[in-house]
Amino acid sequence: MIKPVLKNYIYATGMKSILNTKTEKIPERLIFKVLKKEAGEYIFIYRMASKKGKYLGEMKALPAFVQDESYYPNMKNYFSFYIKLLKAKVKNQKVGTDFLKLAKKESYRANCDGKVHLFSVSPEIEAKSPPSIFYRKNGFSSKNISLLKAIDRRIKNKNVPLPSDCSQMEMYLPVNLIKKK
Repeated sequence: MIKPVLKNYIYATGMKSILNTKTEKIPERLIFKVLKKEAGEYIFIYRMASKKGKYLGEMKALPAFVQDESYYPNMKNYFSFYIKLLKAKVKNQKVGTDFLKLAKKESYRANCDGKVHLFSVSPEIEAKSPPSIFYRKNGFSSKNISLLKAIDRRIKNKNVPLPSDCSQMEMYLPVNLIKKK
């Protein structure tokens, strides 16, 4: 009688590999999702670690109802997945890119139709390489065309200075770049 109960528990909890002789490959990166209340609102916190347990970064995000055209042009009253914070502990190892891919998938799960938006904020420490450059390289856009052109020039030539107002900008993933996965 105990055996069937244990078997059902193991399948329900995803521990099937313990019973199999085949070993399943552990992914290089693991992402843990937690729902937490911060400043009066519920937010999802995604923490990424290597398979050896090294902390790689975190993303705070939530589905949001947007009532104006502040992010997506010519769109009002829509749901979009809002990235409130994206923090990578290590640079140039695709941690941020993996979080953006996750955000796109979570956008579909949250019935946001793949729409993702954020407010790119750059602390003084990152003035040489503000996050807006990273987001632009990953397909994000903005309604501020002059700042986008400045970022594009900087991407082509690292010696081109960025305007100071480039450190804070509203950005979104264009709908034509959203591919359902």
